[in-house]
This record gives sequence, C-alpha cells and structure tokens, in this order.
Amino acid sequence: MYHGYVGNLSHVFDSNYWSNHPDPAIRSLYIELTMNVHNEPKPDMITLTKMVRDAIHHLKLKHVLKLIKSNSQAVKHAAIEGSELTPLIQERMRLDSIKVSICKELGIDIIS
Repeated sequence: MYHGYVGNLSHVFDSNYWSNHPDPAIRSLYIELTMNVHNEPKPDMITLTKMVRDAIHHLKLKHVLKLIKSNSQAVKHAAIEGSELTPLIQERMRLDSIKVSICKELGIDIIS
C-alpha cells in the first residue's frame, strides 16, 4: 500500500512539476523559495574549505586557551604548595607553541 501511495506522488518530487505548475501563485512561490534569499553567490569549494578549516582552527584555539588557563592555575597552586614546577612550565611552553601555530594558520598576530 505504501509503495502505491508514494508511486502516485512521484511527480510531486520532480522540480519541473512545481516550476511548471498551472497555478501561477504556486509557481511563483516555488521560484521564490528556491532562489537564494540574499542573492549572494554560493561559495566555491575553495572558499568553503577555507571557512571550515578556519572554524576548526578557532575551536582548537579556544580549547588551547582553556588549557593554558588551567595550566596557569596549576602553576599558581604548585607554587603555593612548593611542588615541582618544571613539568607544568614545560606543558605551558608546549601549549604556547601550539597556540602560535594555530594563530599563524588563522593569520592572527600575537603580541607578547
């Protein structure tokens, strides 16, 4: 029963059905809905790839900045307790290196 019902509606899924619909109101609504709302050109694959890559780098940078903040708090606690700071400082240097690398990819200048 389902296949018979869907088979009878197959013309509804054809774009020509809507663009050539006898009712001008439906035809114009179809054209309006399928047009680009802002009349902006669609981005090409290179632009789209760059946008996705930049979004991923921004997420990575945000995560690294959270790790740096956490590391700074750990250094403060270790200094108060008199614990060994060397591993924490090495981790901070590694995180700073990652931050510089991500910022370079994004074209962000870092001022020390």
